[in-house]
Amino acid sequence: MLDFLNVSLTDLSLWQTLTLGIVWMVCTATLVLIAVNIIFKKLDIRSQERMELAVSKGEIQVKELLEEHRDAATTMVSSNIEAQLDELTQELKGALDEKVEAQDEKVEAQQAQLVAEEESSNKSSFLSRMSHEIRTPMNGIIGSLDLIDLDTVTKDQAEDIQRAIDSSNRLLGVINEILTFNSTESGEMTYECKEFNLSDLCHEVINSLRPLAEQKGLRLNLSIGGLQALVRCGDEQTIHQVLTNLLGNAIKFTEQGEVNLIVEEHHHEEHSIWVHFQVTDTGIGIDKEKLDSLFDPFYQVDESNTRRHSGTGLGLAISKKFTEEMNGNIFAESTLGEGSCFQVNLPLCIEGCLTTLCKLTGKEKRKLNPTLPTNATNATNAKLEILIVDDDPTNIIVAKRCLSDVCDVIDEAVDGKVGLSMFQDNHYDAILMDIQMPVMDGFEACRQIRNYETEYNLEKIPIIAVSASVVGDVVEKCEAAGMNGYISKPFKKGTLVKELTSVLESFN
Repeated sequence: MLDFLNVSLTDLSLWQTLTLGIVWMVCTATLVLIAVNIIFKKLDIRSQERMELAVSKGEIQVKELLEEHRDAATTMVSSNIEAQLDELTQELKGALDEKVEAQDEKVEAQQAQLVAEEESSNKSSFLSRMSHEIRTPMNGIIGSLDLIDLDTVTKDQAEDIQRAIDSSNRLLGVINEILTFNSTESGEMTYECKEFNLSDLCHEVINSLRPLAEQKGLRLNLSIGGLQALVRCGDEQTIHQVLTNLLGNAIKFTEQGEVNLIVEEHHHEEHSIWVHFQVTDTGIGIDKEKLDSLFDPFYQVDESNTRRHSGTGLGLAISKKFTEEMNGNIFAESTLGEGSCFQVNLPLCIEGCLTTLCKLTGKEKRKLNPTLPTNATNATNAKLEILIVDDDPTNIIVAKRCLSDVCDVIDEAVDGKVGLSMFQDNHYDAILMDIQMPVMDGFEACRQIRNYETEYNLEKIPIIAVSASVVGDVVEKCEAAGMNGYISKPFKKGTLVKELTSVLESFN
């Protein structure tokens, strides 16, 4: 080819020259293209290498960047997780502490409840013992004084005896108020619904307080309208105490004039009535601003009057509690210096009906087998054989003196075991059973008597509980043991004879 290129142009024709030029140009172009192609390939290779290097470097940088972000994210997440874990741990710890604290509080509350129940039980036991220890000698004092015929002694002696009676009654009133208030506060009071003569009840209350009114020169009046012969159903003893509290207060704070008990009835529904009692006086009166607090426990309107007239400040609180527990109401109206009016409304039912208006837990009268002859319509008309079971000699003497007019035979036993043996060996029309005695108490003695009667198919003998304990559900315990009546010490002759007569008549 070089030889071809070295041919002189003069030796070539024009056509050949052109042809040769074209060939040369093609060859040159081809070479150029080849060279360019080679260069571009090299450039492509380098570029690719550069790109690959760049990508590689980019990947490295991206990886490094990702690693940096990952490390940062990991650090951040780890830190956040640790914080959350710490927060969660604190929450769990707090919840656990609260649960432990709540459990501790629950345990403490249970322990406190057990302690409170134990203290309440100990308190009731203590009050029951104190009631027995105080009221037992009080029975000897009041019972013995009640047996004295004041017409057979000198005037001075009669006055001495009357002062002793008044002081004893006053002391007994204080004791009763404290024990009764404790029973109402602890929810241990129960209420009976049995038939009673409303007029007899009111006259009994008036007659018991008349000597106190006469000592102060006061007129004590009763207005009962046409209710003299009507029988109502309710808790006679509780109503008696409410009226006694209200009338006693009226007499205490009245220096001159009169005290009145006014009784009316208002028909409410079939077989039921509302009995309205009003106790009015002409005494010192009460400031209207103090009326709202009048029925609060231990409240005294005027301390100077309290020191002058004495009193526990519990009488009105007890009366309010009793009235409300019988589904009634009580309120007072008064004008300072002019007197007061206390009003009590009680829902009672008519004769022969047991009301559902009262909160009553007492049992209905028991239907018992007769033990008296059919012609013995009144216990006091028949001479009776009675067994007295009591560990206190003075109380036995008092009871025997009280029953001497209606009993031919009065035997005595010093504890329940001896009483049980005497019951098995002798015939008695009734048993007066003390509750708290050594060797065998009255509850156990009564249970064994009832078991003996059942075993040998004997008619039941009337058993009347005679106890100085008035705290708690003592009456219900007596009923559960099989007793048919209850008399609290101290008692008077009339109360004992009346209860004995009532129980014997229910058997007849």
